[in-house]
Amino acid sequence: MKKVGIIGCGWLGYRIAEKISGQYEVFSTTSTQGKVEKLTVKGFKPTIVDFSDEIIIKDIVQWDVLTSLDVVIITIPFSEKSSVDNRLDNLFSFIGDFKGQLFYTSSTGVYPNIEKEYLEADVSPTILRSREG
Repeated sequence: MKKVGIIGCGWLGYRIAEKISGQYEVFSTTSTQGKVEKLTVKGFKPTIVDFSDEIIIKDIVQWDVLTSLDVVIITIPFSEKSSVDNRLDNLFSFIGDFKGQLFYTSSTGVYPNIEKEYLEADVSPTILRSREG
């Protein structure tokens, strides 16, 4: 069975993992301990890593499963709110000189500039009605 690594198993990476898990062995990364059990239960073999925006992580270790992967899909976001250079440097240290197929996906969301985690429940009924009609 081919092996796929998904770097950033958040909302997008998790959905990709769900779709391909029957055909591929999935390895994943998450930045939080809280997601490890959810990923493990699904069989997505998680590794905790945080590609900090603030600093270049000098001791970041290359992903130990990297040499056995056929494909790596990167779903971690890059935005103006983050320090892209630091995040890229940390990501490149993590994937080293990976020779397999490499895909980068991105998503765009439009949210007010308020520091909080947004949920589906945060969408007003007015916005939902305007999308339907």
